Amino acid sequence: MPNFTPHLQLEKPTPEDFYDVEALNKNWDKIDEELPKRVPQTRTINKKPLSADVTLTGEDIKVTGSDETTIHTRLSEITNPNLLDNWYFANPVNQRGKISYTGTGYSIDRWKIIASPASLTLTDSGATLTRNDGNQWILNEQLDMTYLAELKGKHLSASALTTTCLVTLDVPSAFTSEVSVVDPSGVCLWVNVGGSVLVGTTGPDVTVIAVKLELGSQQTLAHLENGKWVLNEIPDYGEQLRRCQRYFVRNDNAAALSGCAYAPNEFIINAPIPTMRSVPAISNVSCNGMITQSGKTIPASTLSFAVLRSGASGCVIKATSTQIADIGPAIAMDFSADFVADL
Repeated sequence: MPNFTPHLQLEKPTPEDFYDVEALNKNWDKIDEELPKRVPQTRTINKKPLSADVTLTGEDIKVTGSDETTIHTRLSEITNPNLLDNWYFANPVNQRGKISYTGTGYSIDRWKIIASPASLTLTDSGATLTRNDGNQWILNEQLDMTYLAELKGKHLSASALTTTCLVTLDVPSAFTSEVSVVDPSGVCLWVNVGGSVLVGTTGPDVTVIAVKLELGSQQTLAHLENGKWVLNEIPDYGEQLRRCQRYFVRNDNAAALSGCAYAPNEFIINAPIPTMRSVPAISNVSCNGMITQSGKTIPASTLSFAVLRSGASGCVIKATSTQIADIGPAIAMDFSADFVADL
């Protein structure tokens, strides 16, 4: 006598039974009849019916049961480190303090206007670049040489977010060849062999919100949200200021700095500034003179200044006067200056 399975009552012949095709067919008929009952046709997973094979992707799976965001969307918001400094133009580090910059030279920190008479104007939305019939490449950030040695030949991605579009540029072998793109909107993006990232426009004004250079072939500057490009992150302003002050420091506190007269017409002044990438040049000095220990004032008009050395504790400035002073402690009154180590 055959045995039967407990759920579908399928016939299981014993070793003594002869092979019975009819019994086998009855088993198949039972399976066919019961299968739709066991997997209801109306059941779905992520709105896909279970009556057929189902392939789920990151666009189908929610992050959690209570969060409607898909894994695909969440992954698109993950961001790589930005290799550029001061890249968020809606709130940039701007130690030089102007709202508008025209002609060649540094503008907001680390970014240099290279076309004349092009201009950069800061707005609440970002930095508006105006070509004025000059070179289409307007704004440039030069990477530090130590960076270039580490990045040369690596696969990078550059991107620029404007108020109208996102422009991306694949850089398969960094700083070994010129790579550029001109978007239909007129926005230009270029990574050159010298280690510069350049942004510009072929004609119409363009307002740049942010620029990014990162490792890998995919941009992580922004993602689409309801049809609009949205930044994946807003940078920490204090960290950006620290990075920028490796290259430029505007010390405009008009402070009294301690020092000493170590020779009849030579002074040493200690200026507490952040650590810079190299010994800076000093410019735009404002000072109300040196006061010696005897109370004698050495007029600012008689003084010239140069940086002797700099480090973690600030920099040492040498001031030379055309007048004779008392040797000993001295104070530089209302001292302000720019310290420049720009590339």
